[in-house]
Amino acid sequence: PAAIRMVSAPVPGAVLYLPRLALAGALEALAHTGGQPLDDRTAEILRVEAGIPRFLVDMSDETIPLEAGLDHAISHTKGCYVGQEIIVRIRDRAHGRVARHLVGLQLETVDVPQVPQAMLSDGRTVGRMTSAVRSIALDTVIALATVHRAASAIGTSLTPENGGTAVVVTLPFVPPSAAPDS
Repeated sequence: PAAIRMVSAPVPGAVLYLPRLALAGALEALAHTGGQPLDDRTAEILRVEAGIPRFLVDMSDETIPLEAGLDHAISHTKGCYVGQEIIVRIRDRAHGRVARHLVGLQLETVDVPQVPQAMLSDGRTVGRMTSAVRSIALDTVIALATVHRAASAIGTSLTPENGGTAVVVTLPFVPPSAAPDS
């Protein structure tokens, strides 16, 4: 199958998986609606700029949605589902406090670092940088990392394992309102 990436925020879009024989027709239909296909590199940059975690990259099956900033994706009114007890316990007993948080990092480097790599604070490992790109919108190197809550405050300075400096910043890096008009 072929994949067409049209997508990640701040610009609305989608990833389509379809048989190769349908690719030409899908691209033509996309063009008629004013849409544009994106290459994987550009889609990845837009995803990181939007602060959207990717499964098996920035989170795994061991990540609690609240740690990845995905609280908006959880139903608190739906019937039973796997993991519901944990979510309710965190919400009601721990008042939403989780041990780790997905954070944005602005790196003081011109080169995009290798990922994944450990993030350090005072020489101790406090988390892991999982996605890093050179932002098109910001013209700087940015990254997503999951770090211990003590190291997740905006303005916290962290050190990537391979050297340099990173500062925790607000997600998304580029808010949806900053998206270019079509």
